[in-house]
Amino acid sequence: SLYFVCATLSTVGYGDIHAETSLEFAYCFVLMLLGAGVFASVISTISNMVDSSSSMKKQQQQQLTALHEFVEYHEVPQELQHRIKAFLYYNMDEDPNRSETISLIRSLPSSLNTELRAHMARRIVDRGSK
Repeated sequence: SLYFVCATLSTVGYGDIHAETSLEFAYCFVLMLLGAGVFASVISTISNMVDSSSSMKKQQQQQLTALHEFVEYHEVPQELQHRIKAFLYYNMDEDPNRSETISLIRSLPSSLNTELRAHMARRIVDRGSK
């Protein structure tokens, strides 16, 4: 009876071709459970991807709202506001985890931070001279 419950729940149905021996029942049962497990794993992965994407968008929206409040409070000229927002939109598209990266870099000891900045500047200069 466990076989028929599993066949019903996994929606493979009973069909014209079915297991006849105990070994076939066991094999089909294991395959149905494996299929259900894979299906659950795929659905879970897709759900996590959608959730992380929406949380990242929410964080970006919070950053833009904070920027808007900041520039309004300090009466930043419109032209400068547009340039700042264009820069932020560009960086969000290029590297969505940029704020975490910047926080990580700032947390480095000053000697490592200086060395890292020098390396990055050297790469920019090298690219410009080619």
